[in-house]
Amino acid sequence: MYENVNRTGLRRKFALVFLDAGNGHRAQATVLKEVLSKYIPEEDIILLHGFGKGNRLLSFFVEKGYNFSVNYAKGSFPLLYDIGQHRFFTYIVAHLVDFFAYRYAKKMISTLGITDVVSFHFATTPVFAKAARKAGRPVSMTAITADPFTGPNAWFYDKRVDTIVYSEEMKQVALKNGVPENKIFIMPFLLNKKFRVQDFSLSRAQMKTKLGFDSRLPLLLIAGGGEGLPGAKEIVEECARINLNAEIGVICGRNKVQENYLRMFAKLHPKKHIHVFAFVTNMNEFLHAADVVVTKSGPSVMFETISCKCPLIISHYIHNQELGNMQFVVKNRLGFFIQKPKDIGVEIKKLLEDSKAMADIHSRCDNYVLDTHVEKIAEFLLAK
Repeated sequence: MYENVNRTGLRRKFALVFLDAGNGHRAQATVLKEVLSKYIPEEDIILLHGFGKGNRLLSFFVEKGYNFSVNYAKGSFPLLYDIGQHRFFTYIVAHLVDFFAYRYAKKMISTLGITDVVSFHFATTPVFAKAARKAGRPVSMTAITADPFTGPNAWFYDKRVDTIVYSEEMKQVALKNGVPENKIFIMPFLLNKKFRVQDFSLSRAQMKTKLGFDSRLPLLLIAGGGEGLPGAKEIVEECARINLNAEIGVICGRNKVQENYLRMFAKLHPKKHIHVFAFVTNMNEFLHAADVVVTKSGPSVMFETISCKCPLIISHYIHNQELGNMQFVVKNRLGFFIQKPKDIGVEIKKLLEDSKAMADIHSRCDNYVLDTHVEKIAEFLLAK
């Protein structure tokens, strides 16, 4: 345990500020809380929603609007993203958030006795940075860019804030946006403990047996985070059409429509080895058992798969925001980017039927070293 006081002698209390625009921001904040609690008492680390329960209108537009534009209104998110790359638009959004959320941010810092704010969303960083500067006492402010390689310029709107990025590529984006180099710090991605510290004592075959799969067959895993993988239905149908000689595991998360359809499809095709799951808490075991994973390029699921030494086929990425994630996988030859279900089926079948090709990509995944020392972030924050 560190002595839990800052440089002014105050007992440190961290607010880890997130929004529910996608799953990644809260997930990374939760990981940081777990890591920080190794050094300081857990009660001094607060997971804090950036707008609070009272700002329903703001939450609706920022959170629900994001989720709707990404998952349902095709074409709207790319438009919003590209408009948002212009500083004038970011300026307007920052001032709207400030109008609705500043009093809340100021109140939380004051009433909770916060000494350190860590923001995980670009919409909350400017307003909490302003509240921290006007708190009447020292309050440390740090932003963590949840997007590893590419992301909106809005992450770097307030150039006075210490900013943690996950890659040299994102550092260059920060520099282009005018952030001083001494304010930018490259750190490891905040990966869940289940994927940082893994038990590889069971082989892939043994893990398949543990999870109820046939260990004699290769396992294709289709997954996409908490809401399932967009297009999973079509991919499963294609794999069934081409008589893929493999076990097929599909994790649908909270997507009940997808889950119900695929369960019915599996019943209608009992010889296709299709296993359908809802939300699971042992994703690390599924990834450890899989021979190939079809997924989207969200940062968490991407790094989790890489940590389990499993090749990826990325079928979907969010316009520009997740472009760098996909490029990272392809550049390092850890997997493929294939969008059409028919082409995905062709690649999977080729891998499963060509033992050398499968061995080559598994070897590259086994040899890739991912920095999982997330304690560096906790130690950086505690040293401020």
